[in-house]
Formats: sequence, C-alpha cells, structure tokens
Amino acid sequence: MANASFSTNESKTFIHIADDNRVHMWDTDRAKERASYVEKHHLGHSYTCSAWKGGKKDNLGYFAVGASDGTVVVWDLTRGVVSKVLGTAHESPVPSSVVFASDAKSLLVASSSHHSVLRYDLASGAQTAAYKMGKRGISTIALNPKADVLAVGG
Repeated sequence: MANASFSTNESKTFIHIADDNRVHMWDTDRAKERASYVEKHHLGHSYTCSAWKGGKKDNLGYFAVGASDGTVVVWDLTRGVVSKVLGTAHESPVPSSVVFASDAKSLLVASSSHHSVLRYDLASGAQTAAYKMGKRGISTIALNPKADVLAVGG
C-alpha cells in the first residue's frame, strides 16, 4: 500500500508509505525529508491502512499502520520508535481501517473479514472492547472527535 497523509495539526508535514513499507516524513515548505521510519518486519508483510494522530507543538504524535499479518504497528514519531504492536500476528483479523479515538488513548481497528470494530488501549496494548457491527465485514471507519460518533462502512 502506498499511502500518504498530512499532519492534522499543521499542514507542512506530510507522511508517505513507500512500497517497501518504509515510512517517510517530509517537510513540504523545504521539500526535504524530515525523517524515515522502518520497523523490523517491514518486508514480512504489507501495510493495509493507516492513521495519524498529531501531537502538540514539537510532538509529532503517533502513526498507526495495519499490517497484512493482522497486527497494527504504532509509531511514536517524535522518538522514532515503534511504541506498540497491537493484535497477534497471523491470529488477529487483517485491519482494513484504523482510527485514533478522540481521547488519543485508544485505537479503533476494523477488518473487512471481521464483523466488529476492536478497541485497543495504547498504553497496555490490550484489546478493551469489541463492537459488533452486523453480518458484513467492515471496510472503513471514521470518527467525529467532537461528537464522539463512529461511522462504519462495509
């Protein structure tokens, strides 16, 4: 998956996921790469979806990517490290969509092969809830942070 997104708190920072699953952060004002991120299993799976929760001021926030092995890799962009790996490789459903909860303390994960949206606590990495969504798989989710409303598409 080649994917890209702008920072939510300022528009001059841009993230791009390359075909080899390397994550590149760019400064659009200077047209220069700010940072590059590589996790140790980046060639063992492909990324299926992503979400960015920008921090305040110099804190770049967190970037989550769903992987084809069923895990979700969460990057601490300021420190440049993987802070959590959510789910269990080859046991958890493959994520089709991820979104940070409005409290920024949890991550919501959907799968087109699963009938629930899973909530993970970012501090512990534990799954804290599963919200049943009917009989179809879920291809995308979106969260309205001001109303705490989750939209689900399948």
